[in-house]
Amino acid sequence: MDYIFDLNNSQLYKKWAEDASNAKLLAKHIDIAFNMLNPTPESSILDIGCKLGYNLEFFIKKGLNATGVETSPYLIDFALQRIKDKADIHKSEFEELPFEDNSFDYSTLITTLEFSKNPIKTIEEACRVTKDKIFIGILNKYAVKNIERKIKGIFSDTIYKKARFFAIWEINNIIKSLMGDIPITWKTSYQSLPIIKEVSLKNESLENILRKNPFAAFAGITAILKPTFRTTPLKLKILTKQIAGI
Repeated sequence: MDYIFDLNNSQLYKKWAEDASNAKLLAKHIDIAFNMLNPTPESSILDIGCKLGYNLEFFIKKGLNATGVETSPYLIDFALQRIKDKADIHKSEFEELPFEDNSFDYSTLITTLEFSKNPIKTIEEACRVTKDKIFIGILNKYAVKNIERKIKGIFSDTIYKKARFFAIWEINNIIKSLMGDIPITWKTSYQSLPIIKEVSLKNESLENILRKNPFAAFAGITAILKPTFRTTPLKLKILTKQIAGI
């Protein structure tokens, strides 16, 4: 079972997300996800671990048909206050999603695996219900910022107390073990001075270098999927004719 945010942790996360600097951070994460997925207009997208509904709100504004999944009833309440009836949100474990195979064009797991008790099964389910691409956004275990967050979670009550951080190569290996040799790409967020940012936007090579930092705090991994189907074995009844003498 996934870690379920209780009322206290849900309120802590809401307070954290409403801070101006943290809101910019969340916006940067979803922007990376959207750019890497590059979804077609009016396509369907599933946000697994939708939390406060920020991602859903972003997708809706971009013209996508968005659906959310969350384990915490408190986070669902906060999300519904934000998006109203503009998207469906389902209460469900991430390891057993309540959708048919290939139900969505895209799916996202943005800082979701950190709170999953079975990340491999969670990724497997995301691949099962998705036709085109999945995006996985992780808090990089090798980033100094995330090491600080983990240590702080040991000694104080923070939203990272129950979190598990991942490395880019770990996620790549899980995806390939589940789906085979499918195309996988990754990028990271980066902080830079305005002049560096301006130059990088005009220089694709520099932009690619800045986006490939294995020690960045946030990393996004996108996988292009092959449609899969989950089958259930059926019992076959075979009628036989008894032949005399046999």
